[in-house]
Amino acid sequence: MKLKLPVNMYRLVISLLYILCFLNFSLSAQGLCDRTDLLKGNFETNTNQICQSASFGVTDKSGASDLKYVFDYQGQSLEDALGIAQNQTSHVFPALANPKSYTVLQLGKRNGNTTVACKNIIVRPNNTPLYSYSVCQSTIEISIPLNPINDFDSYVLEFGSGQPPIFVSKAELPFSVQKNFNLPQNYKITGRYTNPNKNCSLNYGFQNIPRTNPNVELPFTPQISKVELITLKKVKIDYNGPFVPDPQFNLYRYEKDQYQSATSIKTGILPGIYTFDIPDSTKSYCFFVKRNTTCGGQNVESAEVCTIPIISTKFDPQNAKNDISWIAYQKTLKGRTVPPLGTAAQATMLLKQKLIINKPNSPNQIGEVELTTNSYMHGPLDCFTKYTYQVWQEITGTTNFTKFKGLSISNKVSFDPQLVVPPAPTTYWVTTDFLNQIYYRENLALWPIEQNKWYLLKHQDNAYKILDSSSVKNAFFTDKTTPVKQETYKIAYKDKCDRVSKYSEPVNSIFLSFNNLVEINWTQDTPFGISTPSA
Repeated sequence: MKLKLPVNMYRLVISLLYILCFLNFSLSAQGLCDRTDLLKGNFETNTNQICQSASFGVTDKSGASDLKYVFDYQGQSLEDALGIAQNQTSHVFPALANPKSYTVLQLGKRNGNTTVACKNIIVRPNNTPLYSYSVCQSTIEISIPLNPINDFDSYVLEFGSGQPPIFVSKAELPFSVQKNFNLPQNYKITGRYTNPNKNCSLNYGFQNIPRTNPNVELPFTPQISKVELITLKKVKIDYNGPFVPDPQFNLYRYEKDQYQSATSIKTGILPGIYTFDIPDSTKSYCFFVKRNTTCGGQNVESAEVCTIPIISTKFDPQNAKNDISWIAYQKTLKGRTVPPLGTAAQATMLLKQKLIINKPNSPNQIGEVELTTNSYMHGPLDCFTKYTYQVWQEITGTTNFTKFKGLSISNKVSFDPQLVVPPAPTTYWVTTDFLNQIYYRENLALWPIEQNKWYLLKHQDNAYKILDSSSVKNAFFTDKTTPVKQETYKIAYKDKCDRVSKYSEPVNSIFLSFNNLVEINWTQDTPFGISTPSA
């Protein structure tokens, strides 16, 4: 039994679903565009949509300096955006198979503060609109969503083989139609503007809907294409699938290796980009989409893609290396151990992992290391180079005899060797004989990096102040002030990377004075007798 809504009510329901979906997409993709703590920039574009291979241009209207642009901004942090921003004012977008909306980001400076502005541009390879299809045995459902990309005045659906075309007006979006065919089946969907100058190419061929086959990737099968940890507490999910406004499409989450405990966190999910909070930043979580359906008695379900949080970075001074470790990716699919890719099985999986090493604010990688473990020792490190680390895990395989491919990206971890603070020195002492002399010794067992400068700090005016410094190893400082009382000192050193250590524990000089020439007796328990020498 199916519940049928009045046509107008049905359109209202699915329109709301699409609006919610694309509102979520817009918010999650904005990043810097939504930052209220940054100054507003401004620029104009020569158009808000272009055909593929046409030149796109921007003109500054902000009056800011140091202007740069990111022509495909995807929500990166300010640091990462600066690393890929360019000072050019024109751009040719890459070749596309389908229409795409790009966010163009402008970055600048005004009175030393950062300015930001964003605009969206639609790029089309031809007059193909944004659409999707789903297949249930011999029934094909084609959907054209309500989306900023779909602003054509009318649409035509063609199926060949003498089938009559279907004409759809802009006012009918979102539109969905079901047709019965024996697969494979050709089809073509074309959007048209009333103004012919707005059209891109209309001369493109028919597409093909194939039979379900383990060697074929179905373009609109539900698929988590990317899971990225923005931080350890927030994840961004890219979901591709059919534009079918069905509340049975749910996004599920479960803790690594706990598939049976999966719970729905998003109902009626549509293709787009979503962000969610992570329950526990120390754990890995997996995400998949499932549609409960009566099609052949089998649910439509994507493969899962799991997070890979980097949980530890530890500097090893003995080898001048950084030890990075992360939570290993799970070896199961839907709670089952599966054979490797290439095996004739209902479900297979192959994992391919790499560590990306980079410099902050730089588009060029320092290195890329393919790994099979969940840790890596990077080094030797340059003292004065900042590093960032990010793990990429590519997951490919088949589920229900259908190919899938997903990407998991870890949180990005930064490491600055200059922020490492060497431990406090432990080998030092003070002697008093007319003058206070404070001895120090280099201790490579404590800190194996060469120590090339030493500092003497003296307690004065309720604070420790640098009294002297020396580049001579294993020597002593002399406090040239004539001793008249007990003094308190600390020692510190600087290593060859210009890192100053923690200050040592205080060491005190011992000052003895007497009023009469008397004999001082001491024992092991009372070194200076019963009475206390004056100080």
